Amino acid sequence: MKYFWLTIKKMFRFLLKPLSFVPALCVMYMIFSFSAQTADESGQLSMLVSEKVVLLLGKLTSGNLDTAQVGVYADEIHFLVRKMAHFSEYLLLGLTLSLPLYVYRLRGFWLVLAAGLFCFVDEIMGLKLALSDHRAPNISVDELIRLGSDVRTAGMIGGKPGFIVLHMGSGKKKLGPVFEALAETDIPVKTFQPTHMSRNHELYLDGLKLAKMGGYIDITCEDFVNGEPVIGHDPMPALLEEAKAADVPMDHITFSSDGQGSWSSYDEAGMLKEIGVTDVGNMYAQMCSLVTRGGFDFAEALTYFTSNVAKALEIEKKKGHIVAGADADILLIKDDLTLDTVIAGGRKMMEGGTLLVRGTYEHD
Repeated sequence: MKYFWLTIKKMFRFLLKPLSFVPALCVMYMIFSFSAQTADESGQLSMLVSEKVVLLLGKLTSGNLDTAQVGVYADEIHFLVRKMAHFSEYLLLGLTLSLPLYVYRLRGFWLVLAAGLFCFVDEIMGLKLALSDHRAPNISVDELIRLGSDVRTAGMIGGKPGFIVLHMGSGKKKLGPVFEALAETDIPVKTFQPTHMSRNHELYLDGLKLAKMGGYIDITCEDFVNGEPVIGHDPMPALLEEAKAADVPMDHITFSSDGQGSWSSYDEAGMLKEIGVTDVGNMYAQMCSLVTRGGFDFAEALTYFTSNVAKALEIEKKKGHIVAGADADILLIKDDLTLDTVIAGGRKMMEGGTLLVRGTYEHD
């Protein structure tokens, strides 16, 4: 009889041990539910929490805060609240995950390591891939199709725009692998968004073809020093005029600076000759150059850096436009195209040409 009850006890233990995963699974469900929120929903929720925190602190300090003050203080702690919420989710996951690990006889350092690795390697949705570049992984068309399908599906599940940013090199295949992937599947053309499309003219022509198919292409700004193009002239106006002549939808062309990213040049043998850092200020200088050197109307030049980008990223309800409910990202520019005031998310970052907010490592 004694052995019978021992057998029953072991059986119950064996059957109940998997239930130790239930708390961790519940927390994971909560995390995935938050991750599935749209950017608007997530931002509204964290801002609501920020306002509640400000109101609570106001009561504790006997401060009588009006609605405007609550909004200002909530905006200041909004970023911290979002990060703390994110950290708390994964801390709770780590704690609940420790239970089944302990039940299955994982102890001490190895328990902490296993739970930590699982919890703090964050979920990632999105992909950047080098293509037609000697530094690229040179994946096959089938692999590109698989990546496109995965990103597309992840975006649909998460309620987010899913696409692959393609770092384009000057390789002979250009956008050939993308065209093959599109021809063989029903993956939407917008899933593949190439950048550095002005690297050479043959690549640019491929980009115009992609844009006419409904895709988006991104052009890297020229390098500028004190507002002057480093190479002595600005080729971008001519490229845009060429796109217009080819009946390309111009709202499918965007500009970016590759700011603070590295640039490099190589000799014919593939040996590194030079490397440096791209100036994020190239983007504003490029916009001004389109107007002053290219003769573009300012309203049109602005779209390549604002509304077109927001449309490509599917965030046009919050970015790229000055409309009610958007994020209040505003530039005030003088007639001579001098930048006067910068407002980001409703907060003044620069006024009258004077910086009001600096980063941790920024100085005069």
